[in-house]
Amino acid sequence: MECTGKIIGAGQDWQTGKLRLTFEINEKGATEQLNEIADCEKLSIKATKYREKRSLDANAYCWALLQKLAEANKSDKWTMYLQCLQRYSRAFTHVIVKAAA
Repeated sequence: MECTGKIIGAGQDWQTGKLRLTFEINEKGATEQLNEIADCEKLSIKATKYREKRSLDANAYCWALLQKLAEANKSDKWTMYLQCLQRYSRAFTHVIVKAAA
């Protein structure tokens, strides 16, 4: 089950010391999905900050622009992509790998 929502409450069980979170879920059909997992003894839970995903059109447009940049610079679009990552991304890190690896 994957959905969007927000945390509206948090508490700690005084006997077990375990944390309890209460979520408010935006999707209307979530009740049916919750019923499917209600009897599970152990669940894998992941809550992250919501971020809109890039559309397929935006992704295709990005690669089209990279192709045009590559043609103008007599390069290939993958090289242009890596250069843009290096120049504009904070998460880019150089890793030097031997060719044999």
